[in-house]
Amino acid sequence: MSSTLDKIIQDSTEETTFLEELGVNEAQSLTNQLHQSLENTIQLYIKAWRHRIWKTLGYANWNSYINGEFGDIRPSIPKAERQEAVIQMTESGMSTRSIASAIGVSKDTANRYAQKAREEKKLSSETLIYGMDGRRRLPVRTQLNDDLLDMPADATGIGYFSQKDKNKPASKPQVVHKKPRETENTYGLAEVEKIATEYEEAIKALHFGK
Repeated sequence: MSSTLDKIIQDSTEETTFLEELGVNEAQSLTNQLHQSLENTIQLYIKAWRHRIWKTLGYANWNSYINGEFGDIRPSIPKAERQEAVIQMTESGMSTRSIASAIGVSKDTANRYAQKAREEKKLSSETLIYGMDGRRRLPVRTQLNDDLLDMPADATGIGYFSQKDKNKPASKPQVVHKKPRETENTYGLAEVEKIATEYEEAIKALHFGK
């Protein structure tokens, strides 16, 4: 067996050297610091977003700032804490897209966290969000009934689409020739007056005779 392989085996079997174990109070204190560090991370994200820090540093938008400054090493939010992060960021006015960029998830995933929080009454559905123009608006959420989502396309009146043959020449627009409308007998003012006069004379003749 080679000396290199012996060294690898020896290193892999050595016990990891830990430091002295902490007491309960010290361990809890360190845990609290870790929680506080996470809380500080969320609050720093919110502060940076509310102050539109990307504009000051010359970035086009928040997403460009996050990717440009942190990339893949952005301060991470543990999965177990993401819903709480989404709640706090949403309550501060951050949009779902901005939250997703900050905590490193997709927009749909961030939206699911927010939706679950609303269902659990942890987040108000009336919470306003800030747009990039600084104005606050209600979040746009389109919810479709499950029956509608399961409905086949033809049941909604949407037919099937067939792919157009690129080699087939375009058909000429069909010209519809309208039949001329049959004109009814129409009378001008003079004709109407003449008919009225003749009618009046006929009535007089019946009553008084000629």
